[in-house]
Amino acid sequence: MKSTIHIFLLIATLVISACGPTLVGRSSFPEAEPGSSLFLKAEQAYRSSAYPKALQLYNDYLSRYPEGDSAPKALMREGEIYEIQNEYQTARNVYQFVVDNFPESPLAPKAMSRILSTYYSEGRYKDVIRAADSFLRHPVGLRKSEGIYTILGDTYMAMDSPINAVYFYAKANTSPMAAGERERRDRLKSAVRGLSNEDILSLLERVQDQTTRGYLAFQMGHNDIDAERYDSAIRTLTQYISMFPDHEHRADAEAMLQNIEGELAQFDYGRHTIGCLLPLTGSYKLYGNRALRGVELALKHAAAGDAIQMIVKDTGSNDGQAEVAVGELAQANVSVIIGPIITAEAAAMAAQDVGIPMIVLSQKENVTDIGDYIFRNFITPEVQVRALASYAVENLGVNHFAVLYPDEKYGTTFRDLFWQEAASRGASVTAVEPYDVNQTDFAGPIRKLARNRGDFQAIFIPDAPSKTGLILPQLAFHNVRGVHLLGTNLWHSDKLVQMAKEFGQGAILPEVFFTESSLPKVIDFVREFRTAYGETPGFIEALAYDTTMMLLEVFSRPAVRNPEAVREALLSLLPYQGVTGLTAFDETGDVRKSLYMLRLDGNQFVELGSSQF
Repeated sequence: MKSTIHIFLLIATLVISACGPTLVGRSSFPEAEPGSSLFLKAEQAYRSSAYPKALQLYNDYLSRYPEGDSAPKALMREGEIYEIQNEYQTARNVYQFVVDNFPESPLAPKAMSRILSTYYSEGRYKDVIRAADSFLRHPVGLRKSEGIYTILGDTYMAMDSPINAVYFYAKANTSPMAAGERERRDRLKSAVRGLSNEDILSLLERVQDQTTRGYLAFQMGHNDIDAERYDSAIRTLTQYISMFPDHEHRADAEAMLQNIEGELAQFDYGRHTIGCLLPLTGSYKLYGNRALRGVELALKHAAAGDAIQMIVKDTGSNDGQAEVAVGELAQANVSVIIGPIITAEAAAMAAQDVGIPMIVLSQKENVTDIGDYIFRNFITPEVQVRALASYAVENLGVNHFAVLYPDEKYGTTFRDLFWQEAASRGASVTAVEPYDVNQTDFAGPIRKLARNRGDFQAIFIPDAPSKTGLILPQLAFHNVRGVHLLGTNLWHSDKLVQMAKEFGQGAILPEVFFTESSLPKVIDFVREFRTAYGETPGFIEALAYDTTMMLLEVFSRPAVRNPEAVREALLSLLPYQGVTGLTAFDETGDVRKSLYMLRLDGNQFVELGSSQF
């Protein structure tokens, strides 16, 4: 039971005008009069908008019956009157009294919501968020939180943050029959319409309410149509219909799909033009012409009637020439550009400017950071280190490594990447030694490693065969034996076999293409290439071949009809099993690949399998 002294303290605190209530002692309470007649008169005045009279009558009721059944409602009415009169602080005081003194009343959660509404009415959005956080930690707020979440949604909409607004509207959307549910859903739908697909994907990971998830999925398809990402729109809207068959926008989604199909039926999807930007003259012409052979061989696999054309431009290994060539390919309306190899950065900037997807065949550092139209399909230091560390930890059981590296950019890059990758897999690098790139006697750094011989099970040496072939015998001479030897793809060389002899046996390395692979796809590719060109393909030809084959798969999608659609399709492409392993692109356009793992046995390299993707 609430004491009259509590009510007296409340009224003394709340009243800031002459019309405030005055309480009398308990001895003045009419024992037989429950106060219903007085409360009814107050309600009639309130509904007639006679607020001063209503306020006086509610005050009279509270002073006579502070513990009456209608006391919480009388207090709520007083708070509402103060709100109507824009006396927000006084209204908050009243509402807070209800929360503190009548926590079991069904009006207590409403009082919390009204407190938030007063802050909202004053534009004090940070105070709304602060108070809401406090209420949601309160047993009353936790018990019935729809109102709190709804006001938070309104607040974030007022702060131009639709992603947060949708999140809280969805949290409020737990009781289909809740009062004001229709209005809340209208506000929810309005907030959803302001979301990007990136926002929607983020929310789909956090929102549980199925109705809200349906709105989000539908809006994603709508966004795709607006951006002419028709392939993605078809996929998204089809999934929406399947996952939310009874959702309110199902009929709209079906109509949108029909419209897309009607629009797409007007186009001939078999017509795509691939631009090839390669160094066909100059210092790197050997690599450019090899890549071109890989592209040409892949195009022979285009389905009949696809009418895929190719326009080849020579970069001459010159940045300026490459930039001009990109402009010429844009004028020719190519759908995508394969290459370049050497002039990757300059060409990529030009391709980004004109909005044409480009798949560079280069390990140029950070090239895909240039923009969202730039992709890469090549063997990079990151891809190699990921494959090597993964194989060593998962297949060899190594958890402590040593790194012996040349003290220059190539060596330090691989050292740092390997260190990070080992740590990410729960392993560690316990010994690190550099050596001068010009030295041929490695006794100094090797002796330092030998002193810590018991601290590592494998040694990683990122260097070329000519230097590695000198190092491996010296490791054995200084008794660094019985450890796994790990290297980069540069070790895949007859020169290493000749120089290292027995000291290189068992060495393990990653490779992007292995001519002697037992995989049927590789066997067929090698045979076909030899038949067409009279020689064995290398990794450049294989990468160019796989790049083109991936594009043929992309072009087979009906909705892929422009460069933007090609870009979207490449980003969503499932891992493609090619002759250079599994290949896909991450969100930045950079390559993700599984590599061949090779081991030196005798005078040849043997295939161990593939690294994890």
